[in-house]
Amino acid sequence: MAHPANYLGKPASSWIEQLRSDNALIRRLACYALGEIGPSSSSAPLLQGVAHADPVSFVRVWAAAALAAVEPSNPEALAALRAGLHDEQGFVRSLAAWHLGRLGACLPHMRAVVPAIQQLHDDPDRSVRAEAVQALKRLHCKAGTPRELDSMTCEPPKAVGNQALNPTA
Repeated sequence: MAHPANYLGKPASSWIEQLRSDNALIRRLACYALGEIGPSSSSAPLLQGVAHADPVSFVRVWAAAALAAVEPSNPEALAALRAGLHDEQGFVRSLAAWHLGRLGACLPHMRAVVPAIQQLHDDPDRSVRAEAVQALKRLHCKAGTPRELDSMTCEPPKAVGNQALNPTA
């Protein structure tokens, strides 16, 4: 897939500058933009730093996803996304699973992360569980992950109290 030379009319240099913003949402958008621009943005070292050290966990996950788009062979992308699976905030765990499901087939050593995604099957947050199941389904189709994943992706919804959890609830 061809990457644009800019995103929203701004060149990579402008988005790189935004990685220093005090606003976490601006930094997150800058990460996304650099991922969309791709390898031509020459932002891999900066994205690696953000993925490792940004004070906001969802920014770290977006930086890792952008790093995977800019430099798929960089092991820091997978490591930071894997770390996101263990974040204390459910939406960050869900976001990390979402990115892994979409990027995983392109990332080297993805099979090593499958068990961490499988562990989300018992997560207390239903959106995390749902996103983990979707990620595993995508990985199974795209990357040929092990057949044992079928048992997880085809299980009936997990019940909590008197309410069965399912994607339509």
